[in-house]
Amino acid sequence: MTKQRTKPNTALWVVLALALALRLALALVTEGYPYDMSCFVAWGDKLAAQGPAAFYSEGYFADYPPGYLWVLGLVGAVRAARAVAARNIGFSYALVDSSSCGYDEAWPVFDAVAARAAGEDLEGCTRAVLKGIESTRFLFTPETLTFLQKGGRIGNAAALLGNLIQLSPVLTVSDGKATTLAKVRTRKKALEKIVATFKDDVEKHGLKNVVVHYIGDKTPAVAWAHEVVEPLLGRTVPVLPVSPVIGLHVGPAVGIAYECASALAGKLTAPVQARLCTS
Repeated sequence: MTKQRTKPNTALWVVLALALALRLALALVTEGYPYDMSCFVAWGDKLAAQGPAAFYSEGYFADYPPGYLWVLGLVGAVRAARAVAARNIGFSYALVDSSSCGYDEAWPVFDAVAARAAGEDLEGCTRAVLKGIESTRFLFTPETLTFLQKGGRIGNAAALLGNLIQLSPVLTVSDGKATTLAKVRTRKKALEKIVATFKDDVEKHGLKNVVVHYIGDKTPAVAWAHEVVEPLLGRTVPVLPVSPVIGLHVGPAVGIAYECASALAGKLTAPVQARLCTS
């Protein structure tokens, strides 16, 4: 049996590099197709103004998948900030990566609003946002592994075996990416793990805000909130949906998002200042 050596295809990489350079050069001297460009601008502005949860709405034309729209949303946010800057002399802004995908994105914004109301400048408001980001957590468990498998996040064999033995992962967001916090048998144990983690965080860091999240059917989330979460806290807890964009990848799920009074371990591995994109 002859062992063949794999040689790098240098010519292919040269052709690809030249093609990229040509595209970049053409982008500088040519205008895009007007209809496409107007769609991209409108989509980016809508995402920046209303967020991804409200993007795909009845009667609104949008024929692109969610992945590319995240790029347009970022471009739209920068466009909006620069448009405001152009209309306001001395205007400055800070663009921060929220590092999550649930209602835990909202509380850092509210923290910045509260800081501004208290007389803080841009730097102080930015500090409030960054503190909020590192003090929030989103925990959830999917009803099935099928959606994770179809999205390529787990293999076919792992999904089949996991569904057969009723494996229920507890997922969270770390460094802006969905990661596995724990793997347990049955969904009941997954929800118990979520409650145990939530309770431990609250005991160590205090609690400022909390919501129960759901994807798909709201009924299990309402029951879990009423029977488990609310008795633990002694107060009513809002039950809110997660963005359909997240649901596309995860499938039906139940979880909890919360903000504590101080930074939570495991939310970020790098300094929170790395979440500041530009200012």
